[in-house]
Amino acid sequence: MSFRFAFVPFIKSPEKYPNIVLYYDETVCIIKDAFPKGKVHLLILPRHDNLTKMKPQEAFKEEQKIELIQPYVEQATEMARKSFRKEWKRIDGKDEEVEILVCCHSVPSLNNLHIHVMTKDMCGTHMKNKKHFNSFQTKFAIKFDEFPLKDNDFRMYDKTKCEMLLKQDLVYHKVNYKGSFKKLQWKLQEDFDKIYKRL
Repeated sequence: MSFRFAFVPFIKSPEKYPNIVLYYDETVCIIKDAFPKGKVHLLILPRHDNLTKMKPQEAFKEEQKIELIQPYVEQATEMARKSFRKEWKRIDGKDEEVEILVCCHSVPSLNNLHIHVMTKDMCGTHMKNKKHFNSFQTKFAIKFDEFPLKDNDFRMYDKTKCEMLLKQDLVYHKVNYKGSFKKLQWKLQEDFDKIYKRL
């Protein structure tokens, strides 16, 4: 089976993968991303045929479908925070929850619809290159609360323009690292280590 169909087994038979699937019902399954880009990285996979084969821009054109998935977004967000709390703690002792990014890629790499729910640190074990960073830190990532997109949003129809976002300079906290992913990665880890320590 092509890698583009990698989610199909979890969608069809989630009960067979207890080490990967964290939750499922008839509407969605929530899994651990096999290639995490944040310290915690989960995926929501809609299971209905009328959703799973759609691109996010089309799937979430209707408020009804957004409302269908919204409770699972909230559930996965809390699951991600709980998972993070089990391993990491703020150094300053403040009782502040880790920030969570919920988004879909404007040009998905896999065929089945999926929503990323992940910590915003960008320090996951598989954050390895410029494309990975830009896929979550530019408008290539459509935040779930942006849906439905307006008709004049280029992400609705311009695949080429979306893909160009992956090639732009690496920008983090208004600092342009150009193409130096290693320098950026070092800074990301440094900033994380200033705030959190492992339990």
